[in-house]
Amino acid sequence: MKATRKRIRRVSAGGFTLIELLVTLALVGLVALVAVPLTEISSLRQKEFDLRLNLRTIRAALDAYKAGVDAGEIARDTGASGYPPTLELLVNGVDAVAKPAPVAPNAGTLVRTSPQWDMPGSPSTGMLARTSQLWDAPATPASAASAPAKRYYFLRKVPRDPFFEGNAADASQTWVLRSYASRPDSPQPGADVFDVTSKSNRTALDGTPYSSW
Repeated sequence: MKATRKRIRRVSAGGFTLIELLVTLALVGLVALVAVPLTEISSLRQKEFDLRLNLRTIRAALDAYKAGVDAGEIARDTGASGYPPTLELLVNGVDAVAKPAPVAPNAGTLVRTSPQWDMPGSPSTGMLARTSQLWDAPATPASAASAPAKRYYFLRKVPRDPFFEGNAADASQTWVLRSYASRPDSPQPGADVFDVTSKSNRTALDGTPYSSW
């Protein structure tokens, strides 16, 4: 009995038993099964956050461009909706509408009459007429006349759709473009860019398709 106990002690002191190894491997596998889905969900949530942010950024720039057109700061072509023709225009910028410089009144002559302008001590000779140029200031400073035209920029760069799976080099090609004339249930590109949506056919964690965001 003593010899058997000594042998068991030697085996235990020398390493793990087969049962201990099997239990350890089972625990590691269980942790891996739980950790991998959690990592995928965390990555998916980050992509969904980026998609919402990018959509909000582009739509805000489109609305800002339209507001500039409505305010008369940006030129509008006849019959156009007022939205930009391309997403790149939001990055490249557009010149403001040139406004006429303020025109000063014509130089005039002020005629004043007063008997008090006679020399002191001399008898009054009646009414003296005096003229002065009052409005001969230039309409605008020379520096203002040579200043470059104002230019508006609405985006530093076009954001990409984080769920786009292609290799498009141009970020504007990663979005579905909807023109102002197209229907919301069937967005189609056209003469302008009224809205953008994702090209992904996947469903979000909340059960809605990304293309409906």
